[in-house]
Order: sequence, then structure tokens, then C-alpha cells
Amino acid sequence: LYQNLGAAYKQLTAPFGRLGLASLRISTAGVVSGSASDDSAYVATDRQLNGWLTRRDAVAAQIAAVLNAAEFENQGATSARIRDLTAQANALVAEVEAAAP
Repeated sequence: LYQNLGAAYKQLTAPFGRLGLASLRISTAGVVSGSASDDSAYVATDRQLNGWLTRRDAVAAQIAAVLNAAEFENQGATSARIRDLTAQANALVAEVEAAAP
């Protein structure tokens, strides 16, 4: 379970992980989608990306706390907690990937 959680954490936080690459595609599409006089598409894209970033940071912080507690403090999390965090991370990655062009 911890290996799955670690893998999900890596996909959330790695610059070239699935989330990072999908958000780059979304950001690029947002930049090229508008005209010079109308940046509404870019603003909407930026707002969506910031929402995902906020969610990513919250989930990643929880995962990091669980992994650090397990490794450095010998405090294991419940299987349900590990599965829940893994599912949250994977769902966020899938959501961003689904929105990517």
C-alpha cells in the first residue's frame, strides 16, 4: 500500500509526472487560445489550474505526512487512510489529464 501511495505522490509532485505534463498541456492551450485583446480563455484556464494546484498541495501534504511518519517516526497509517489518499491523488491526476488537450 505504501508503494502505491508513494507512486501516486510522485505523479502529483514530479515536474515530469502525469499531473505536471497534463497541466503544462492545459496551460499552453490556454495561452494560445485567446486573442491579444481578449484573455478570458487564459484567465479561465489559469483559474482552473490554480484550483487544481490548491487541491494538489493539500493532498500532497497529507501524503508526505503519512510517508514521513511511517519512515521516520515508525507510525503507520491505517490501510483505509492510505487507500483514501492514493485514490484522491489518482483521481486528481485523472481529472487534470481528462481536461488536457
